[in-house]
Amino acid sequence: MQPAAVTTNVGPMTVHEWTALPEDEPGELCDGLLEGEAVADLTHETVVLWLGAQLRGWAVALGGFAFGSEVKYALSSIRGRKADLSVFFPGRPALPRRGPVTTAPDIAVDSAPPRLNAEALPIR
Repeated sequence: MQPAAVTTNVGPMTVHEWTALPEDEPGELCDGLLEGEAVADLTHETVVLWLGAQLRGWAVALGGFAFGSEVKYALSSIRGRKADLSVFFPGRPALPRRGPVTTAPDIAVDSAPPRLNAEALPIR
């Protein structure tokens, strides 16, 4: 993954204002402020798509649902996240067609860039 994209924000916003932003507006909501999100690279997209295909096939066969990276989850009135993948098992309450999702998924996957450079680690 590449460093986070810089997103400017004119001021604090609520999770409802965040979910009302245009679909192509990047970012997650942190304490009312829109924060840039990591820009995915080819490796990230390959892993996410492969894992998503596996989880979707499994979840749908059970009667559940799997979603990609643009679902906006409301953690509080001023915090919101977008997982790379999320899965809901069958029998869960209905999800909203629009606006923030307030129900936690049964599985949430959020990939992160490597924290350490392997070349910098001592090998013994």
